[in-house]
Amino acid sequence: MKIKRVLVPIDFSDCALQGWDQAVDLFQGTDVSFDALYVVEPIIAPAELYSVWPYEEKQKEYAEERFRELTKSGRLEATNVKTEVVYGHAHEAIIQYAEENSVDMIVMATHGHRGLNHFMLGSTAERVVRAASCPVLTVKPAQQES
Repeated sequence: MKIKRVLVPIDFSDCALQGWDQAVDLFQGTDVSFDALYVVEPIIAPAELYSVWPYEEKQKEYAEERFRELTKSGRLEATNVKTEVVYGHAHEAIIQYAEENSVDMIVMATHGHRGLNHFMLGSTAERVVRAASCPVLTVKPAQQES
């Protein structure tokens, strides 16, 4: 299987950005193209709140601005990159995007939650690994000192 298109979900955390860097390093010198994907997840809030605070719109603007900043800084500019913002639950949106866009591989960072945090927060990476129809490479970014 020749890998031509790689999806890298990014939530702009240090962890996710280190995952991005590792994905780019892994495929450096190849003709692989990258899709950097940000997922705007729904929030549970009263309907009245949506009329005064357009959450999804603000999150999309935030993501687009962050992608512009990363491109200007050269972090995204050095590769063949398509940036996308989609709506939905992260694991479902990542899997759906990969299927609809003929992605050959997903590379994503893991936050490394364990124990109660893992139980409470779940693991997007784990859900993607279990359900994606293409290979998924999870990378564990370097631990930051506290």
